[in-house]
Amino acid sequence: KAQKIREAKMARIGIGDTQTTATITNAASTIFAARQFPRNILIQNNDAAGIIYINLSGNATASATMLKIPPGGSFERIGITNAVSAIGSIASNANVALVEGR
Repeated sequence: KAQKIREAKMARIGIGDTQTTATITNAASTIFAARQFPRNILIQNNDAAGIIYINLSGNATASATMLKIPPGGSFERIGITNAVSAIGSIASNANVALVEGR
C-alpha cells in the first residue's frame, strides 16, 4: 500500500521528543537508527530546491520507488522501529528538521 505524504506540524513536539537537524547529501545515510520500541518520526524538508528520498526498510536511492519529500514538504510516521535512510537530489541539503519521539 502506498504511503500518503502529508503536511505535518512541528508544533506536535511533546515531552520526550527530540528535534535535531540533518544534512542530507547525494549519498544515502541513516537519519534514524533502528529502535527496540516504536516511536514517531517527522522529517521536514525546508530546502527551496532539494528533494529528499527516504526508505523505511533499507538504503535509500534517488528513485521513484522511494518515499519522496519535495521542497517545503514533510513526512510523518507513527510507531516505527526500523532504521530510516535518506538521500538527496542535491549535493548538500542542510535544511532538514528531524523529530523523534514516543
